[in-house]
Amino acid sequence: MQVLLIAFGLLGFELISYLPELLNVDSRIVTVPYRAIYLILCTFALLYFTWHKSVKVHINFLPVLVFWFFYFIRATFDTFFRIDQIKMAISDFWLFAFLLSFFPMLPLLAKINLKTIATTKIFVFCMAVFLNVMSVVYNYQSFSNPKLGRLGANLILNAITSGQIGVTLVVMSLTFFHSKKGWVTASLSALVVLGLANVVFAASRGPVMQLVIMLLLFLFFNLKRIGYKKFSVFLIFFACLGMYFSDYFAVYNNLVRRLGSTGQAGYDDLRYVLFTGAWEQFLSHPLLGDLIEGRAFGGYPHNIFLESLMAMGVFGGMVMTYIFIYSFNNSLVLMRFRSTDWIGCLLVMQLVAQFTSGSIYSSFAFWSLIALASTLKNNIALYH
Repeated sequence: MQVLLIAFGLLGFELISYLPELLNVDSRIVTVPYRAIYLILCTFALLYFTWHKSVKVHINFLPVLVFWFFYFIRATFDTFFRIDQIKMAISDFWLFAFLLSFFPMLPLLAKINLKTIATTKIFVFCMAVFLNVMSVVYNYQSFSNPKLGRLGANLILNAITSGQIGVTLVVMSLTFFHSKKGWVTASLSALVVLGLANVVFAASRGPVMQLVIMLLLFLFFNLKRIGYKKFSVFLIFFACLGMYFSDYFAVYNNLVRRLGSTGQAGYDDLRYVLFTGAWEQFLSHPLLGDLIEGRAFGGYPHNIFLESLMAMGVFGGMVMTYIFIYSFNNSLVLMRFRSTDWIGCLLVMQLVAQFTSGSIYSSFAFWSLIALASTLKNNIALYH
C-alpha cells in the first residue's frame, strides 16, 4: 500500500495521462476512475494504519495541518457565500484541495520501513523512465521544427510538467550512481541524458531552475560518494553532448532564448500581472486575506507564498514560510542517506517549483512529499 501510495502520488497522474489519446477517448473517462482508485487506496491505507496505531502526527508537522484547517475555513466561506466571485469550478476545487492535496498526506504519516523505501524507489524510477521515453516518442517529429515554441509531454500535461518529469528521471538515475559500476553506470548515464533532453525539449525555465538547485545540493552532500573522477568525466561528457545537439535541435535554442528573456518586457507580463494582482489583494485585506482565487484572471497566482498571503493574509504567509523552512530542512537531512536521498531531491525540486508554478490546492506531489519527508525525518534512525 505504501509503495503504491507514494508512487501514484508522485507520478501516477502523469502515467495515465497518455491513455486518453491512445484509447481515443475523452480524458475524464480515464482521469476520473484513476482519481477514484487513488482515493480508495488512500482511504483504505489510512483506516488500516490508524487501526494499527501507526499514524502519528509529529509536533513539527502540526503547522501543516493548522494551515490546511484555516485554508479550508477560507475556502468554505468563499465557495458558499461568495460563489459569484469564483471563476473556477467549485467541485474541481474541492476535489483538488481536499481529496487530492490534503487527504493523501494522512496515510503517509505512518512509519515506513527500509525495504518499502527501496521498493518504492524502483517503482518511481521505472515510471520515470517510461514517462520520459513516451515524451520523446510523442514529441520526436517536432524537435527540429524552428517554428516550435515549447513541447509538452502529451495533450494533458503541459510543458512545465514535461520538464519536471525529466528532472525526476535525472534525480532517480543519479541516486543510483553511488553503488553501480560498468554497464549499469553507462545505462544510468544514458537515462540522465534522456531526462536532461526532456528538460530542454520542454523549454521551460521553472524545471531548469529546479534541476540546477537540486543538483547543487545533491552534489554538496554526495560528491565524495560519487567520486570526483567520475563526476568530472560526466560533466565533460554532458557538456560536449549539449554543444553537439544544440546544432541539430531548434528546441534547444528555444530554451536558451526563454532563459535569456527572463525579466524582459513582453515575456513575463502575464506572470507579473498574476503576482502583482495577488499582492494587491493581500494589501487590501492583510489580516484575513481576500479570496482563494486571483481576481485578475481567476485561478492561482503561480506562487504559493503569494497565494497564501492572498487567501489567508499575514497568518497564511507566516505558516507557509514555516512549512518551507521545515520541509527544506527535512530534505537536507534525507539527502545525507543513500536510502532517502532521492526523496530529499524530489522535495527540493517541488519546493523550488512553488515559486514559479505552485498552487495550494493543486500541487499534489508537493504536499505528499512534505508528509513523506516529515515521516522519514522523524524516524531517521531506521535508515542509517
